[in-house]
Amino acid sequence: MMQLNNLIIPYGSSRGNWDEFIECLYEVFVRDFILSMPMFRGHEVDFYDKRKIDSNKEESFWHLTSRDYPIKVGSALQKERKPDIKRAERIAWVREIIENHNDDKVTLWTDKSFTKAARHHLWYNQEFLVVIEDLNKFNNYNLITAFCTDKRWEIEKFTNESRKWRT
Repeated sequence: MMQLNNLIIPYGSSRGNWDEFIECLYEVFVRDFILSMPMFRGHEVDFYDKRKIDSNKEESFWHLTSRDYPIKVGSALQKERKPDIKRAERIAWVREIIENHNDDKVTLWTDKSFTKAARHHLWYNQEFLVVIEDLNKFNNYNLITAFCTDKRWEIEKFTNESRKWRT
């Protein structure tokens, strides 16, 4: 049975230094997605957005370590990307969950309602969700996102989704 808590990279381990913490997380991202790719059902899982932005790091890396927060600008509601510490601390979970998707602690379902490709949801212990997209024509998968699901409404939402789409 998979145990992931020992893979958490605590923000406190960098003495509260955000830049040092990001560099540590980026080393994990490079190890887990650039130097070698995780495998899902016998095929590689790549990451979808290789554009390098802030600090010369891939957009997909930032997507695994931050999230959109709504902000009001004038009368309009916009999104601002900011760090998500809990999500970032669990970056090493992503590959483990993908490669151990048959573990009893992982609920797997495939949502085929997306117009481009089916999306596979790998939900670890109702607390962390990894989403990958099926790229059949290329015989591989793309990592879309991964995040904590610690709010009651999220757990209810994904429980219902998993029942609807379970594979």
